[in-house]
Amino acid sequence: MQYILNSKIGFDKDEVVMIQGADALRNQTASFKNELLRLPVVKNVSVSDFLPVANTKRNDNTFWKEGHLMEDRGISTQHWVVDENYIPTLGMKLIAGRNFSKDMHTDSASTIINKAMADKLGYANPIGK
Repeated sequence: MQYILNSKIGFDKDEVVMIQGADALRNQTASFKNELLRLPVVKNVSVSDFLPVANTKRNDNTFWKEGHLMEDRGISTQHWVVDENYIPTLGMKLIAGRNFSKDMHTDSASTIINKAMADKLGYANPIGK
């Protein structure tokens, strides 16, 4: 916990409440989210399967630079499923590109990466890759 309290970690951690296990709501998740948004003290709500903090569930996925699946060694990283409110709720800043949009159905197959991942892939401009 010392790390989260005293380090710059890439998102606004103050006044963020995490509810683990909300996925148990299944098809009632949207209703739960809407009820939370009705509370005057709630500014925003996001649903995701991961948070960028220690001691939460992790997965491991391998990514390759476009067209280099057989040539290069893959880069092991995390792949988190998040909604369009994740980035603004946590106060994250995008360097380039755009956030997900619920109105763009193709976004369900899109990925937003951080600068460290772009660097590992060797992309100065990863947009559209």
